[in-house]
Amino acid sequence: MVKKGQKHNREENDYDTFILGLTKTSLSEFENTFQHKKKKCEKKNIITAARNETLPIIFNRLLNNNILSCPVIKQDGSFYGVIELLDVLKYMVDEFGKKKLNNAKSLFEIEEFKNETVNEMMQYPYGKNVKFVKLTPSSTLFTAFESLSKQNVNRIIVIDEQDEIVDIITQFDLIRWVHDNLGKLGTRKNKLVRELSAANQYVMSVTDDEQAIDAFRLIEIMGVGGVAVIQPDGKLTGNLSARDIKRIGSKGEHWKRLLGPVYELVGREPVTCRETDTVGDLVNLFVSKSVHRVYVVDDTFSTLGVITLRDLISEVLPLTQSLSISDILTKVDLPNKPEAIMTTTSTTTTSNSTTSDKKKEQHEQQPNVGETGSATFKSWLLSKTEIEKSNTKDLTRITPTDLKRLRIFYCNLIQNFGHTKLVLKQRAISTAIVYFKRFYLKNNFIDCEPRLISITCLYLASKVEECITQAKKCALKMKEQDPSFNYTMSDILECEFYVLEELGFDLIIFHPYKSLPTYLGNSGLDKECLEVAWGVVNDSYKTDLCLQYPPYIIALGCIYLAGFIKKRDLKQWFSNLNVDMKEIWDVSRELLEFYEFDRKPITSTETHEYIYNKLTKAIPVVQIQGQGQQQQQQQQNHPSNHHHHPPHHQSHMMPIEIR
Repeated sequence: MVKKGQKHNREENDYDTFILGLTKTSLSEFENTFQHKKKKCEKKNIITAARNETLPIIFNRLLNNNILSCPVIKQDGSFYGVIELLDVLKYMVDEFGKKKLNNAKSLFEIEEFKNETVNEMMQYPYGKNVKFVKLTPSSTLFTAFESLSKQNVNRIIVIDEQDEIVDIITQFDLIRWVHDNLGKLGTRKNKLVRELSAANQYVMSVTDDEQAIDAFRLIEIMGVGGVAVIQPDGKLTGNLSARDIKRIGSKGEHWKRLLGPVYELVGREPVTCRETDTVGDLVNLFVSKSVHRVYVVDDTFSTLGVITLRDLISEVLPLTQSLSISDILTKVDLPNKPEAIMTTTSTTTTSNSTTSDKKKEQHEQQPNVGETGSATFKSWLLSKTEIEKSNTKDLTRITPTDLKRLRIFYCNLIQNFGHTKLVLKQRAISTAIVYFKRFYLKNNFIDCEPRLISITCLYLASKVEECITQAKKCALKMKEQDPSFNYTMSDILECEFYVLEELGFDLIIFHPYKSLPTYLGNSGLDKECLEVAWGVVNDSYKTDLCLQYPPYIIALGCIYLAGFIKKRDLKQWFSNLNVDMKEIWDVSRELLEFYEFDRKPITSTETHEYIYNKLTKAIPVVQIQGQGQQQQQQQQNHPSNHHHHPPHHQSHMMPIEIR
């Protein structure tokens, strides 16, 4: 037993060393020491595209170099954005119907195809960088891992001071690096596949006799890299990805294959694993087979789940757990004034006349802040007073403290149900919580059944964040957990229209997770502090911070609080940041107030059941009823409560239910 314990401790120490190594290794060092790169990535060796190049040229360049994307540069050589093979695929699916192609000998003979430029096709120019992250050579490898695991990105563009590209780092690069350092993962490399979240996630699939164009259309709509190809009985036979579009020929001469069955385009056998395999086995499988996804199958070769490169990176760096509240409160003694956390060189805004200009300058200088600069995003940032003006009808029945407990309860419901029952990624769960909070800024709990709204938000977020679950599964799992939940798949799909309209179809959510790695990479914090910071970020979603502050401010507030918890002095580090320290202090103080509130034992009159019964007692509410039930009408003297689900033909966005 002693020897076993010593081995375990040694493995955990190895993992600690592994994590610390990530925080101390710059991307320039990674570039120079990474043995699996064929050659040092010099500027002249990077495959690029010009904005005015045409579709046939870029199509062949991507396929001939066996790459899925490449940077787009301006005439002066500076970085502009990224063109993906998926962009080409999207253009093909969107612009050309089957009838239009019938008489063409070659796809690229068609005028629209021949003259379409990279600039017109690319979805992600600089400033709309949804699928890539821009870092500098001095950024750390830890930042790279976090960027490619917690964000909806596939690659990192490394750019120097002249805004020129010096390297491109992909998810596969990081997994190959993990492969070389597999021994340092400790016990994590022995974790079974069945214990991974992705092992049970829903697998998007098409039958092998479906038309290839329809399968590619599914890939384009869902924005994923590939789908499983199965037989009618559910047996896995292949994997169709964007790369398979190469089988139409370099000049598009075999375009008619798009009208044929999927199985004619699928190449090699799918790469699979079993639930009893380990993380170490998966790493070896990804590297040896050079694939981007591995399917988890049972004895009949039916799919149980799919594991992607991002899933595997997330398992290597699992910093997503919430904190122990007692640990927070026993180790934190936050100053009562924000001035106490600043050094003499720190700055804060004191003049009302310069506040807005100062804050604008501070926001613009922060990493990834361009994503929060849109008018749409700003419309969701409210003051505490504005937030308190919501739920006015609820407050005629319950107290503000009751309402606070109710909000926390449903945030916990979304978190726990999404994690344990639906096995969703943390980012999707956090997105669902933001949807839920935004929805109830415009609506009252008394009018809209919060369990149904919670589940609908999870279902919608799973699609937006590319870890799709089924509406039917949501309904069944919730029924298992709460027998009084009588809503069906149809109710969730109908409710989705209502939620979409209330959100204004604004579905892209930016999280502190994106800014956090950038700051953590140069903060000098150790692994223990990093885990605390991630835990605080997760707990922040139980507060209203996501409705009040930009993500990077929340990230800095969580880092500041983590420093206090672990007794690290970050005053000098914060003094070098051009940020409003009062905002950082306010975020930290609100988090501590949440922990203090949440740790108090509740009485029988403070339970969520008691509060909700007090809220709804003897009041008929408008809600989507379960199958076979009639929709009740709200009292006629409350016109503000007449919330009806819009007819399907009036909606701007149809819900997507994947088979």
